[in-house]
Amino acid sequence: MFEKFIVNFAIPEKKFFGTLIAVFIVLSFIFFILLTYNITSERFVFWDLEIIQILQSYTFLTVPSVVVSSFGQLSVNILFFLLLVGFLFRRGYRREVAFVPAILFTPVINVLLKELVARPRPESTLLNVSDSLSRYSYPSGHVMYFVVFFGFVAFLAASLPKLEPKWRLLWLSISLPLILLVGLSRVYLGEHWPSDVVGAYLFGGLYLVALILVYLKFVYKLPEVRDKKDQAYNSSKN
Repeated sequence: MFEKFIVNFAIPEKKFFGTLIAVFIVLSFIFFILLTYNITSERFVFWDLEIIQILQSYTFLTVPSVVVSSFGQLSVNILFFLLLVGFLFRRGYRREVAFVPAILFTPVINVLLKELVARPRPESTLLNVSDSLSRYSYPSGHVMYFVVFFGFVAFLAASLPKLEPKWRLLWLSISLPLILLVGLSRVYLGEHWPSDVVGAYLFGGLYLVALILVYLKFVYKLPEVRDKKDQAYNSSKN
């Protein structure tokens, strides 16, 4: 499955794949810069308060939001990371074990961005805030880490060679819902403005794509894939 993924989508000769990635990177970067500039110029984006008030009107979201956000606690992050490393090591994916620590740069980048923008968190005078946090708000640290960590886990689940289908399904079943729901939970709990979440999805997506591209170029180098890539390239020339 992994070799088929690489040969069909990720070889340099596939211009469509390269173009798609380039468009995603450029658009995400532009939107992130524009959103960041807007936030630094004003207290909050015009749609922030309206969206968060609408979400908080649905009280049934309280328990799911608390549960999803709890996955962002430091102890839980460490546990998931160790489980991933342990699983990969026991299954013989030693290259991946050496590469996944690159994910840990995500919180560092997030802190730097927070300090640079220095945007205050939502105030309890405007909406319901579940917990008063002292650090800055933009971009959401939970969302950025979820996008990068669970996004890379989902990528591995879809592409690792000789991984049993049950593990692929389990990893995808955990990772994808958490990525989608974490933004909603952070806004509902009043910990972040919606624009904090949007910015985190944008920048987290950029970093995730960068990790995947570096992984494909420098980590995955099986001879079978190189041979298939050469054959595909030679066939296209003939």
